[in-house]
Amino acid sequence: EGAHTIALSIPESAWTVGGRDPEMEQRRKEVNTFLEHEYSAVEAAGKCTYMAMDSAVPWSKGSADWEQDGLHMTRQGYEHFAAALAPQIQSLLLQQQANIAC
Repeated sequence: EGAHTIALSIPESAWTVGGRDPEMEQRRKEVNTFLEHEYSAVEAAGKCTYMAMDSAVPWSKGSADWEQDGLHMTRQGYEHFAAALAPQIQSLLLQQQANIAC
């Protein structure tokens, strides 16, 4: 039967939306689009879910959510990310429990 898989989009960073590497931003968008389309195609089977988290903690220069390297989130940033992700996972788990009960 297998486990349910959750694919998360690649978040923003100084390297993408911050302008440090425009080519990397294009790749990030392409990968996120690919994940969204691929997972949407098989999501109906109930085996996987795509969650768009790329703008859950938007990157901005000087934000307390991002480390100085512009790539990694701070503890606060990860807490914001988790706060945005948790309700989506909770909803998914409740749906799965309802399906099992049927």
